[in-house]
Amino acid sequence: MKRWYEGDKPCPGCGRSGKEITRESKDGLCPQCRRLLDKARIGEMESREYSRVFVTWYSFFYAPLDTAVHEFLKKISMDEAKCLPIVGQYNLGNKCAVTASNCYYIPRFVAVALDELIQALMKEGGMLRTAHDELPKKAAEEVAKEKQRYFAEGVAHGRQLLIQLNRGEISLQDFNAIPKRY
Repeated sequence: MKRWYEGDKPCPGCGRSGKEITRESKDGLCPQCRRLLDKARIGEMESREYSRVFVTWYSFFYAPLDTAVHEFLKKISMDEAKCLPIVGQYNLGNKCAVTASNCYYIPRFVAVALDELIQALMKEGGMLRTAHDELPKKAAEEVAKEKQRYFAEGVAHGRQLLIQLNRGEISLQDFNAIPKRY
């Protein structure tokens, strides 16, 4: 259970002590000052036009990028604006996705600019996903090339040993000697 401050320290807004009017914390505003501050914020917001922006989940084809975009949008969204008249609604992200979307309330001029940014992020996310998915295939191809190269070197070395044995340049003991491992 949360305890309210009831001490002597004055409210930073109106100067009344915690004994006169309790507040959430020692350094916090009293409920009346908090309401006034919220009204001032809403008054400031009313001068702007706000849009409702929906961004579908998994639009960016790469989980870290999806998370980063949604966290950014959460930070710039003004949820208090949902009680204001909304000018425009934007559905951004992968419009063909059959997933849910998050709703954000963003100043209209920002929402218009977001469309281009989100399209670019979707394109980059798709390329990242493709590159990420191709890594195992490319690694397997490189390993196969190296195996083939080692095999070819081994065959060439073996032939050379047989030629040396035939000419008498090495003995049968040298030929049968176990080579050292790499």
